[in-house]
Amino acid sequence: MELKEDQAVAEHKDAASVDQSQAAPIEASKPEVKEEEPVAPKEEKTSLKPEETAPKVESQASSQEKPVKEELKAATNEEVNQMIEDRKVNFNQNWHFKLNANPKEAVKSDADVSTWQKLDLPHDWSIFNDFDHQSPAQNEGGQLNGGEAWYRKTFKLDEKDLKKNVRVTFDGVYMDSQVYVNGQLVGHYPNGYNQFSYDITKYLHKDGRENVIAVHAVNKQPSSRWYSGSGIYRDVTLQVTDKVHVEKNGTTILTPKLEEQQHGKVETHVASKIVNTDDKDHELVAEYQIVERGGQAVTGLVRTASRTLKAHESTSLDAILEVERPKLWTVLNDKPALYELITRVYRDGQLVDAKKDLFGYRYYHWTPNEGFSLNGERIKFHGVSLHHDHGALGAEENYKAEYRRLKQMKEMGVNAIRTTHNPASPQTLQIAAELGLLVQEEAFDTWYGGKKPYDYGRFFE
Repeated sequence: MELKEDQAVAEHKDAASVDQSQAAPIEASKPEVKEEEPVAPKEEKTSLKPEETAPKVESQASSQEKPVKEELKAATNEEVNQMIEDRKVNFNQNWHFKLNANPKEAVKSDADVSTWQKLDLPHDWSIFNDFDHQSPAQNEGGQLNGGEAWYRKTFKLDEKDLKKNVRVTFDGVYMDSQVYVNGQLVGHYPNGYNQFSYDITKYLHKDGRENVIAVHAVNKQPSSRWYSGSGIYRDVTLQVTDKVHVEKNGTTILTPKLEEQQHGKVETHVASKIVNTDDKDHELVAEYQIVERGGQAVTGLVRTASRTLKAHESTSLDAILEVERPKLWTVLNDKPALYELITRVYRDGQLVDAKKDLFGYRYYHWTPNEGFSLNGERIKFHGVSLHHDHGALGAEENYKAEYRRLKQMKEMGVNAIRTTHNPASPQTLQIAAELGLLVQEEAFDTWYGGKKPYDYGRFFE
């Protein structure tokens, strides 16, 4: 049930949706491409409905491409929906937390956590501290201390998942985090605002024993010119997939001719990066379909050509889907039109992966003389700069608080927000997309020259 790709409407001209990747976490063995994802936990749930008749399947294999070698095994919509949900398994519950824990003990699989605090994520430990006039965070940081702390969680995989690919995704850990699984360092990620993700398959026990994940977070102060919060303050999810699957944030959706085609059939160009972590080669086919969010399908199933994917390699499968007069995403109301791309991946004729990506149709122009126009209508920005925290609630991600805040802004006339001074959470981006808010998403506050002794100027270049 991964929605990362469920993001605010992308900001590239004539692009329906583009998955956003971010900086790579520093892995213990080798760098891994960091993948952002998606996604808001309170998404309006849309499942494919049982079909009375089989949907029309259109093949886009050319005469130069390989035809499908065998008939694809029919899959029910229930199977598809379950695969979508397996892409975003809630991992927030039943963690243990301790400030200033002994690092040598905290990483051990059999560490004694009887004196640790039990809690559910998200969690901001700084907001629970007493105000300290001598705090190195100073007035800008709310006079609330940071420090360092550990989080631990035990979990056990279902037997059916032991041979699958497992990835853990953190939407935000402030900051300078290290992640361990069963006592082994998986990776180090300095940034406290970006989503980051690790493939933890090789670190997991395959013999039925419980697994232990431990996270070390360090907030040396002063690190910000605002209140940052501390700890695992955004959602954590597991992604459980077949060894052949669409890469996290691996879907791209573009509408290069939307402006000229909007009153007829609009070509929607879709592509998925598919990875094979198996030791064997496999034959691949992908199917795509677009549905109105919460509504009916607006295309049939479009099938790609068959392609051989070698072991431990990746490839891209693409297609063009035509949508008749799609409704355009807009900032002019608080319920703009949104669509979902459903992707199915078949390995050797059998369905093994499915995912869902939220997107909207819109085009824009931005020129020095004419200003900004959206869908052919000139628009002035009425916006605000928005930090990630919620005042007295701290930095802990809170869907109700964030929705209320953005909804109130929309009602008072705001049509755009600037995320100050860091990337927003997938949750914030999705709410903005749902309410019809443009987003100027800042990437960082400093580069060569730091503004605080422990900010991100330490890590660039």
